[in-house]
Amino acid sequence: MKKFFPLFAFIVLLGIGGIAAAEDFVPGQIIIDIKHQYLPITPAANGDDIIATGLASLDSLNVFYAVHSFEKLTDDSWSATKGIYLLQFPDSLDVHRVTAAYSSDVHILLAGPNGIRQPDVTPDDYYFPQQWGLSKIKCPDAWRYTNGTSNVIIQIIDGGTDYSHPDLVKNIWQNLGEDADGDGHTIEWYPIYPDLHQ
Repeated sequence: MKKFFPLFAFIVLLGIGGIAAAEDFVPGQIIIDIKHQYLPITPAANGDDIIATGLASLDSLNVFYAVHSFEKLTDDSWSATKGIYLLQFPDSLDVHRVTAAYSSDVHILLAGPNGIRQPDVTPDDYYFPQQWGLSKIKCPDAWRYTNGTSNVIIQIIDGGTDYSHPDLVKNIWQNLGEDADGDGHTIEWYPIYPDLHQ
């Protein structure tokens, strides 16, 4: 176990370093890992709604940075993660300054901002780099929130739609109530890719 702990600490450090490279941080929050020899602690609000832990230098930092929440992020089922806490303080404070202060405290193994990871939403479409319009209207930014749904119907009012295009042929909505010849298609065309038109 003694050989394993430095490896785990290195992995956690890489994770916090990765968070530091993230695009954004949650304002007013950092994550700390308290050295195990100082555990357990019982964080509780004092009379001024500042969290006290019973560790003098840590409590001084909590007062200085007005830490009003000290939430345990993991349970004790795996001993290597039992000292990880999320601290919350006023959003107006500089996250990096608070991180540096807690990092230098004798009770803290690691400290870092609570980073916001952005998903990689680059499509696997071979032609995506050629579709300048998608970047122009900031589709990759929107795709971080949703990739769409088949419940939304979009109407195209010009005549430039290639109904047989592989991206569209199975996604064209048809009002089967208007299917005059009963063949299961409202839109009649001769697809270039007949195997896709089923």
